[in-house]
Amino acid sequence: MKPRDHYCSQPNHGNNNLNFYCETCSLLVCLHCTTATHKTHTVKEISTVAKTHQMEITGALDDAREVVTKLTGAMDENNRMIEQVEISKINASLAINNAFETLQQTLEERKKTLLSELEAISLSKTTALTIQKEQFEKMIGDIGHYTDLASHILQTHTDHEIVALGGLIPTELQATLKRVQTISLSPNQESSITVSVQTDDLIQKLSKLGHLLDFNLSPSSSTWTSTSVAKVGTRYHVKVRSKTSKGEECPHGGVEVKGEMRSKTHNGAVVYGELLITMDGQHVQNSPNDLDVRPIRDYRILCNAQQVIQCNRPRCVAIHDNGDIYVGSENHHIYVFDQTGQLKNTIGSRGSGDGQFSSPSGISIKGDVLYVADTGNHRVQKLTSSGKFLHKFGQHGSGQGQFNRPWGVIIDSNNKLIVSDSGNHRIQIFNENGGWLLTIDGHGLGNHSFRSPEGLALDPQGNIHVAAFGSNTIKVFTKEGVYVRMYGDPNDPSGIAIDDEGYSLVSEWDGHCLSIYDPDGNKIHTVENLNNPYGTALDPRDGSVFIASKGADTFQPRGLNPSSERWQANLGCWRNGGVFSTGVWLLLDNLEDPELRPLAQSLPATVLRSRADTCACVIRRQWGRGFPQCGSRRQGQRFCLQCLHHEIEKSGSQQMFQCPICEQNTSIPVGGASGLPQNLHLGFEVEVAGYMSKMVNNSDVACDHCIDGDNGPAVVFCCTCHQFYASLLVCLHCTTVTHKNHTAKEISTVAKTHQIEITGALEDAKEVVTKLTGAMDEKNRMIEQVDFSKRNASLAINNAFETLQQTLEERKKTLLSELEAISLSNTTALALQKEQFEKMVGDIGHYTDMASQILQTHTDHEIVALGGAGRGWTSTSVAKVGASYHVKVQSKTSEGEEYPYGGVEVKGEMRSKTHNGAVVYGEVEDHRDGTYTITLTPQTAGPHQLLITMDGQHVQNSPNDLDVRPIRDYRILCNAQQVIQCNRPMCVAIHDNGDIYVGSNDSCIYVFDRVGQLKNTIGSRGSGDGQFSHPSGISIKGDVLYVADSGNHCVQKLTSSGKFLHKFGQQGSGQGQFNGPWGVIIDSNNKLIVSDYNNHRIQIFNENGAWGSNTIKVFTKEGVYVRMYGDPNDPSGIAIDDEGYSLVSECWGNCLFIYDPEGNKIHTVGNLMNPYGTALDPRDGSVFIANYGANTVLKYCIRKVNVM
Repeated sequence: MKPRDHYCSQPNHGNNNLNFYCETCSLLVCLHCTTATHKTHTVKEISTVAKTHQMEITGALDDAREVVTKLTGAMDENNRMIEQVEISKINASLAINNAFETLQQTLEERKKTLLSELEAISLSKTTALTIQKEQFEKMIGDIGHYTDLASHILQTHTDHEIVALGGLIPTELQATLKRVQTISLSPNQESSITVSVQTDDLIQKLSKLGHLLDFNLSPSSSTWTSTSVAKVGTRYHVKVRSKTSKGEECPHGGVEVKGEMRSKTHNGAVVYGELLITMDGQHVQNSPNDLDVRPIRDYRILCNAQQVIQCNRPRCVAIHDNGDIYVGSENHHIYVFDQTGQLKNTIGSRGSGDGQFSSPSGISIKGDVLYVADTGNHRVQKLTSSGKFLHKFGQHGSGQGQFNRPWGVIIDSNNKLIVSDSGNHRIQIFNENGGWLLTIDGHGLGNHSFRSPEGLALDPQGNIHVAAFGSNTIKVFTKEGVYVRMYGDPNDPSGIAIDDEGYSLVSEWDGHCLSIYDPDGNKIHTVENLNNPYGTALDPRDGSVFIASKGADTFQPRGLNPSSERWQANLGCWRNGGVFSTGVWLLLDNLEDPELRPLAQSLPATVLRSRADTCACVIRRQWGRGFPQCGSRRQGQRFCLQCLHHEIEKSGSQQMFQCPICEQNTSIPVGGASGLPQNLHLGFEVEVAGYMSKMVNNSDVACDHCIDGDNGPAVVFCCTCHQFYASLLVCLHCTTVTHKNHTAKEISTVAKTHQIEITGALEDAKEVVTKLTGAMDEKNRMIEQVDFSKRNASLAINNAFETLQQTLEERKKTLLSELEAISLSNTTALALQKEQFEKMVGDIGHYTDMASQILQTHTDHEIVALGGAGRGWTSTSVAKVGASYHVKVQSKTSEGEEYPYGGVEVKGEMRSKTHNGAVVYGEVEDHRDGTYTITLTPQTAGPHQLLITMDGQHVQNSPNDLDVRPIRDYRILCNAQQVIQCNRPMCVAIHDNGDIYVGSNDSCIYVFDRVGQLKNTIGSRGSGDGQFSHPSGISIKGDVLYVADSGNHCVQKLTSSGKFLHKFGQQGSGQGQFNGPWGVIIDSNNKLIVSDYNNHRIQIFNENGAWGSNTIKVFTKEGVYVRMYGDPNDPSGIAIDDEGYSLVSECWGNCLFIYDPEGNKIHTVGNLMNPYGTALDPRDGSVFIANYGANTVLKYCIRKVNVM
């Protein structure tokens, strides 16, 4: 402030000192001004105002120091978080690399496995084809031996030799050819190998593998649930929901989750313990948690009968949750025993008074309340568990609520009492105070009938099981009294108990036993040798079975026990006879035990039989096997097949064999020794040698069968004997004596016949050899094809896995790149925030320095002049995506007056709160009069923050929250979805939570969720409270629902869940009356606006308006006419969005019209069927239409224009 500014500049004020301050005008004035222009204003001496400003400045300095401390702490926190971001980035990078390295190793191992399987398949096919090929080679070799031998015989041998050997050749050759015909020459393998490596889905999954979460996972906020029951030996499922530190559900996986169950007893045997669930090593909510693991029960083996209670004729028994045992006796008492059978209390005595009994036959306990079926007194009594009388109901009779010897009593989950009225042959159901509710009558002849019901029990589904003593069966009814089924054939069933798995335990009074039935009603076991058992009960803690045995005056709990020490049972823990069996094993500890010897004798035994070694057969009178490389080509060493197998076995090699005689090696075929060719030369040479020894000359063979001993020459062949030895060649004497009446021919004739047969066999052999040779060629081709297929399959596998490896590598690079981007983004954001804090600290330091200097060096005039500052901004436009948003900024002086000059640095920016903090910077226009216009064009919809600064300082109300709206284009409606099917929808409304309320012509309000699933049905047809007749209009505000009940001529008010609250109106045309009210809406002042259809008016709490001339009319909320627009055909529904666009459904025009805020039609949606109601979703602007004629509600998603 310049010195001359200390003087008044007003004319005629004589340059008086400005020693006063006008608070009304925020101006420095002189003494003369206080008596003139500012006479009526609030004026103070400048020293007083300066002191006030000094105090304000001092207070601001203190505030500034506090703010600077906070900013400094925030800057330190930013530095820590920047470091944490870097650490998180390093850890995430390591996790990504490790995960993908594991995946790559897995892929490599899988590739090796597939290639190994391919090699095995290829080897198997090649081996099979090679064996088949060797079989064909062997056959060709065998046939070759025969053909060589046959050709040799035809060329060089005499008739005698041909007759002696020629019959053998065609026979053996034909037999060999027939063997060829019995085998298939077709390939026994497919030559192709097809590999299937489906990589498309896997590549797609790998390309999306992994997620980077830019938020903090909070195990302590994460939860778990389970609906299953923990049982020994069965799976127990736990569902874990991960959540962020903000309590929001985490949409991605990849977190290390572990679960374990620790026993608190039995050294790890899971009977009772705690459940621990961790996420990334930290416990989730409610972890650790106590968990009761139930045993698996096997009622087929009950043991450990213990006579734990002695009392006079026990009739019934019940077990308290704490383990106490309540026994009802025929001596008119209720005895209470502890878990060890020690008497704790005696309840009641003989009599008919309160708390007295006469032969109590049924007991039921729930919590600390005891119900007793007081049979002899024909009533039910209610007492505390300690025996204090509370209430009673019932008397002798057959009427409703009366009894004739009530026997059993049980309590269901809804605290309803179910009583078996034995003498009246019925079941009665009461509320907990004895109020009658229902009777299940047992009279009649159908399956539902029963007589003398006694014991009662509830199964896990809530069905009632009745032990019908007089009908010898178990009857099952629903809790509503509907007959379900019957099962069993017990002998006078009296007591029944059902466990939590549905197994029934029925005590048979006259059968002297306990029968156990599975949940399907099949009897699985019987416990015998009881004495008139009555009541039966199960311990709710461990499943022990309790039986009231009247005839023995005892109470017996039963359990499991092995029948022999050699039967070791894994039975778990037995407490008071609980059944925990999980299986039974037999341990054979002594095979000499007489009891176990039959089992031992049935076991399989291995018997090794040795065989004597055999030597090689060099000469045998049977066909042998020869080695081509062993000895000479035709006279090499030969073996019979048995010896050959033995010699190969002794050698220890299956590929190469060394002849033990000539020591030469030969290869063994893949098919083994049987694959070697037969050698016929051996047999031929043996036979020829035999005949040559008998030859008289080179052409005759002597006969050794003549009766006179004359070995004359044989010249005739006996076709009748036809055996291959010397007697086949006979002389003339033999023909007339030894072979009389036989068919005989000359040797030359037989030899010719044999020659013809041999020649024919040779021709057949040539044809077969041709086929075998072709088959061998095919096998060679297929072996090559197998190898070719193997190479192609191997190439396909390698290519597929190379592609997968590349996909993994690319995905890893993508994740690491995303990680780098997120890290950079977070670090940048934190750095910018830190810089902002630093700038704020600097700005505050600048002002504090200036303020301190003012306080130390400035005069009062200067302190007053510089004491305050004010700047503000305004905007009248609505922020929309892609549209210009204008902000007007007005600069002001320290006195609060508008500053008339420009030249100040003004900046404006808009920051998105959702799209990663996207920033839009504004263009500033300086009007040089102290005002500035900032123009910003937002690119994304949603919440933003508007920041306006002047000379680096925020103006008033900056930063300021700002909601940027999307641009809606109703001219293009898309995605029509038939989301709801219902009968004749008339109106529709959308709740803030997205629920869809549909009023239907069937007089109900249906509530659907946002995906179209039915959630609730409100009301029914009628005129009562909460009932409807053609509801035509719905309006929802918060949790309050208003319904225009057209047929009942009223408006009803309900909660959003359907609870009736209030209604008003009746049929008529008077004030507050209706004639078919149709539409209803609620304004911002909670006024109800109702369209009174047939009265042709609008009522707003008794205000009238006009309706129904094929137009849209507009009125003020006070009922003043404003304007009309449009020409719809029978408009029925209308909805208006927050920008003033109107959506009008035309019932008979079968379309939807859209009008802009000025009433101009901009679009039409056609092809509807009698559309009635129309509504807009307040969350996203989706359009809902009650398409009455098509029995559907249609949803249209408007196209939102979003620049980004």
